[in-house]
Amino acid sequence: DTDETINLNYNNIKIKILSKEITSLTNYKNITDKFFLSDETKRFSNIVFLTPTTYKVNKKFIFFPNLDNIFISAYNKWNEYCENISLEDSNIISDISKNVNIIKYNLRSVKFSMEGAKINSFMGNIVIYCSGNKSLVNICNILLEFSKYSGIGAKTSISMGGVNIEIN
Repeated sequence: DTDETINLNYNNIKIKILSKEITSLTNYKNITDKFFLSDETKRFSNIVFLTPTTYKVNKKFIFFPNLDNIFISAYNKWNEYCENISLEDSNIISDISKNVNIIKYNLRSVKFSMEGAKINSFMGNIVIYCSGNKSLVNICNILLEFSKYSGIGAKTSISMGGVNIEIN
């Protein structure tokens, strides 16, 4: 237990710290090595949406997970951040669409308040399965692992789209 709090000057809010966890930072090379240098092919992933998550599609916020949106978000963020290991391939998203499916979900819709506006979003978890070849499975796992650091979807810079991902 801790009695520490954080004071946010904006809206004069005090937040009580319930627990602290130190995680080691990684880099994109470690993420790629983790999957491409492994003999294992891990096809199941449990994606836990820890903070409200949404996507902006055609100027509207979408508040149900769509695998194309999840992987497009991760793919774009990876290629923006990881200059030395590009995943640029015009077929990746198409191949992921054909080979990755949601097999279980437990979600709820929530509103995220931002400067008076309420953004439709969701929280909860989904379990996905990738039936593709080993290379495609590894690329999916790399993108998902990277998403733990980059977030998924829109507004990640203001704490939306925070995820934890267990890859099995």
